[in-house]
Amino acid sequence: MTRYLQQFLFMAVAASAACGVNAEPDQPAASEALAVSPSSIPPGQHRVHVVITGSGTGEVELWNAGTLLRTCDRTCNVNVDDGVQLDLFAFTPSQFVGFTGDCATTEVDCFLTVSANANVAAEFEPDDREVAALLPSEPVNSVAFASDGNLIVATDTGVSKYRLDGRLAWTTPVDGGVFGLATDNAGRIYGATGASVFAMSPAGAVLWTQPVGVATSERNLYSMMSPVQINPDGSVVAVRSAGGATVFRRNGTLRFQTNDGFPDGMAVAVDGTVTFGVESDQPSQLDLFRYSATGTLLSPPSLLPGDDHASFTYDANGNLGWLTGAFSHLIGVTSPALATVWAQRTSLHDFTSPHGITFDSSNNLVAAYSGDAGIVIEQYSPAGTILYQTLKQDDSPFGSAPIPVAVASDRGKRIAVAGDFNFRPWISVYQLP
Repeated sequence: MTRYLQQFLFMAVAASAACGVNAEPDQPAASEALAVSPSSIPPGQHRVHVVITGSGTGEVELWNAGTLLRTCDRTCNVNVDDGVQLDLFAFTPSQFVGFTGDCATTEVDCFLTVSANANVAAEFEPDDREVAALLPSEPVNSVAFASDGNLIVATDTGVSKYRLDGRLAWTTPVDGGVFGLATDNAGRIYGATGASVFAMSPAGAVLWTQPVGVATSERNLYSMMSPVQINPDGSVVAVRSAGGATVFRRNGTLRFQTNDGFPDGMAVAVDGTVTFGVESDQPSQLDLFRYSATGTLLSPPSLLPGDDHASFTYDANGNLGWLTGAFSHLIGVTSPALATVWAQRTSLHDFTSPHGITFDSSNNLVAAYSGDAGIVIEQYSPAGTILYQTLKQDDSPFGSAPIPVAVASDRGKRIAVAGDFNFRPWISVYQLP
């Protein structure tokens, strides 16, 4: 049994008595430089003092014989019997520099046989252009920016607001879990469960709920775009349902429904135009449907190059950004008149799902997608030139390729990418050029 599976099975197990462990509460930062008092250590035991250093976010797990003893996200102490063998494991969504002190290595695992008091430091540093990294307490299904620049997070238990320093601001439980999120300019929150769509105030109070069969069965497998899409003022709220789109007003009353087939990708423009794709009978094509805010079909369905599993997003000028895959790996922008502005294959042609896209405040298209090399984040100019690219590699502290599950933009230059690895949820926030 691997340590990663053991972590899942034993996360809640208190194994102190089994191996002679006495974990102490996390120490405040001011105590990091203080010497350990031998008189405070039980007879026959030694203290392992772990310090988290650097500007990044991370934590250190202390394992013994397949059992998780302690997780340290700041300075902490653990007392163990003489001769106990520890595996110190460093985890971060960012960059791990290494362990120093009585257990020293640049690998994420450091093995220590405890024969005396030990001091170990683990250094974490941010990714390129990373301004925040969070380690939520449960897996993330969707993420959106709050109007104040913090994060709204959807999980299997509800909706939470996290500050960028990782502190939890509030949580609103939602039966059945939440699988999609969107926020409007006023900070209102819109979300979807498997059976309903709802709106919340910026403080997390439920404003309204409407029943609707939300298509969530393929969430986070292909496109990681939210099944709830809105225009910036929240006056048009579109939900991806099994038969098409179900569209509401800001107050929760129904605008219209469509019955064009399962939507592959969906987006809402500033003027309320609702656009979604449906797998076409034509090979390697999507039928693109566009409806006005009042439910009028604007034109016969047009063909969009690429296969199914699409991600769509609109910029401030009504241009439609799109990314398709699992096979075509095409990305591009289409004008409001449905003319192709630019289209090309993604730079990492062999990427796998999931993927997501968003526009920044300069109408640059930003894509995040998964591949054998890791997570790629790319910023394309309005003409299709790559302005910025970064790769969260598979030889990172994750041990293998990290998987993205959600992407969001603050309508400025910040994007948030949420992911999961071996039951470890994480969110990274980047400041783009």
